[in-house]
Amino acid sequence: MAWSLEDEVRRLLEAAELRRFTATTLTDVDALMERLGRIRRLGYSVTRGELDPDVVGIAAPIRDENKQVVAAVSVAALASRVYPEAETEIAQKVLATAQEISDRMAVVAG
Repeated sequence: MAWSLEDEVRRLLEAAELRRFTATTLTDVDALMERLGRIRRLGYSVTRGELDPDVVGIAAPIRDENKQVVAAVSVAALASRVYPEAETEIAQKVLATAQEISDRMAVVAG
C-alpha cells in the first residue's frame, strides 16, 4: 500500500473495518497514512507487535522491470529476540535481498 496512490489508499482505508489485534495495532486512518509515508521514505517497513504481541516483521518491496512494486520480501521473528537496535541492520539485509530479487526479475523479463 505504501507505493499505491495516496488518494486510493486513503479511500480504501476509510471504507475498511480497521480491527485492533494488539494495543499497538494502528486503526486510525491518518496514523496509517503517516506510517505509509514513512515506509516510502525509508524504503522498508518494520512492525513490532501490531498483529501478534511478540512478533516483529521487516519487509521491503520487490519491483518489476518497470520499477513497479509487484511483491515484497519479509522476515518475521520473535520480538523478544530482535532488539530495536538490530532492526536497521536486518532491514538493510531485507532491502538487499529485495533488490537482488528485483534485479533477477528484470533480467528474466529481458
